[in-house]
Amino acid sequence: NYNSDEAAKGYKVSLNMAWDEEYLYVAVKLRVGKPRTYDNADFTSNPPHIFHRRHVMTAIVTGDPTDAKYLEPNGDAYWDWSAAYSSGLASEWTISAQPDGSNIKADHFGAVTGGAGFQYVVGVSGLDYEVYEQRIPWAALAGGANFVAQEDAVFGYAFSSCCEEIDYEDDEAESIYACFGGGIAFGKSFSEYVPITLVK
Repeated sequence: NYNSDEAAKGYKVSLNMAWDEEYLYVAVKLRVGKPRTYDNADFTSNPPHIFHRRHVMTAIVTGDPTDAKYLEPNGDAYWDWSAAYSSGLASEWTISAQPDGSNIKADHFGAVTGGAGFQYVVGVSGLDYEVYEQRIPWAALAGGANFVAQEDAVFGYAFSSCCEEIDYEDDEAESIYACFGGGIAFGKSFSEYVPITLVK
């Protein structure tokens, strides 16, 4: 478990992965403390946005994130957001749910969630655990058309989970994140994703 803040440690986030030649299978389990309340259909344009509720943001590069091409341009600490978006190097998206359990999603870099074969389920439990399950097509990822999912292949992966809903009307409200890797929540940095080696 990787936590971005001491306050996130009580949320006990866990990660499980599996893979085959077509898909990466991911399950993030998050212990929660409050029921969901935010419910609106236009969550990408009007608050409360998808980021105001508990969610899991996923980010992937289909190569070793320590490779030079993933480093920030000009030696900067982070990628400029528009440069990261237009680089074509990474895929990034978020999944969440409405209080009734209806699943919602939003793409940030690329269109992974619209890719053929992408599936996801957010299991909303209220006051116990939530499970965020995804079947991610390799081919839908940036660079995925040339990525061969086989033993010893390496890709970069990170997630950032927002542990509770954020009071979007409170300018002083702070989010609590539990993260695996970095380079998502506090600045875009592909080189901070975790290198994952596929094994059988």
